[in-house]
Amino acid sequence: MKIFLLILIFAVTGLSYSQSFVPPKLSDKGLNKSSKNYLSQLDNQVFISYSYIHNLGKFGQYYKDGSGVNLNYGKYFPDSWLAILQVGYIKQNLREGIDSGGYKNFNVYPIHVGGRFYLYKNIFMPYFSFMNGLNFISATNFVGDGGPGDQMVLRYAFQVGFGFDVKFARNFGINLNIDYNNSFWEDFDLYAQQNSKMMTGFEFVGGISYNFGK
Repeated sequence: MKIFLLILIFAVTGLSYSQSFVPPKLSDKGLNKSSKNYLSQLDNQVFISYSYIHNLGKFGQYYKDGSGVNLNYGKYFPDSWLAILQVGYIKQNLREGIDSGGYKNFNVYPIHVGGRFYLYKNIFMPYFSFMNGLNFISATNFVGDGGPGDQMVLRYAFQVGFGFDVKFARNFGINLNIDYNNSFWEDFDLYAQQNSKMMTGFEFVGGISYNFGK
């Protein structure tokens, strides 16, 4: 009986001694929960994106497509909004075979503001978006005889679209979206309405984002 009591005492003492070296478990409010949920958090972010534009309408008859880059800053507002400021550069490409009616160098510098409304916030975050602002347009080297000279103008522009974010780390993610663009552009005489045409197209965008605190 004494031997049994001694064994029991040593066992209890050893168990207590070993447990003193085991770190306490993380609570549900600790790092485990934080590390699990950061992928579903919508934060402030900066993101750089590449755009490919398929032009439509009369403008698309002269300029096949465009491509460029955008730098964006997004400010988070509860519970599902992201306000965005965007600046960028887009080059429109004159179609092959055009010998009159367009510019070899057609560059667009957008300065836009707008936002996104997120439908769902998790690792995969779909949203609807709206942007509007000004396009600074520089058009030089007109193709053809007797055409207008170089032009530099400001035109109102807007776009609507949808897309999604995917976070793959605490601070980094990717973004994909499709937009419909619409902007005024007036060829030949900038103030002659009969010669005006819209600069419209579908824009396909992909980018990478850096997320930081709200």
